[in-house]
Amino acid sequence: VAASGLTGFIAWAGIAAAHYRFRKAYIAQGKSLDDLVYKAKWYPFGPIVALVLCILVIVGQDLESFHTLNWQAIGITYMSVPLFIVLYVGYKIKYHTKVIPL
Repeated sequence: VAASGLTGFIAWAGIAAAHYRFRKAYIAQGKSLDDLVYKAKWYPFGPIVALVLCILVIVGQDLESFHTLNWQAIGITYMSVPLFIVLYVGYKIKYHTKVIPL
């Protein structure tokens, strides 16, 4: 259950980061925010808080196992984090994409 829940928080962290970067890129391209049909009320506060909270939940998902150094439980809980990193880096290498600085 913890591993699948952690995967959900990784997804929501990605959504928050994508929302933040989308608005920055939209403005950097010289487009007007008035053209957007939907504008989030709490931007940029909302995506930043959501990202920070998701990271805190990801890190704090299994603190008890860190205190007792239960490596098996830590591995089971956090196995989706390295898997996500491997898939992300693999995609970047295979398709030669890069993160565009804003």
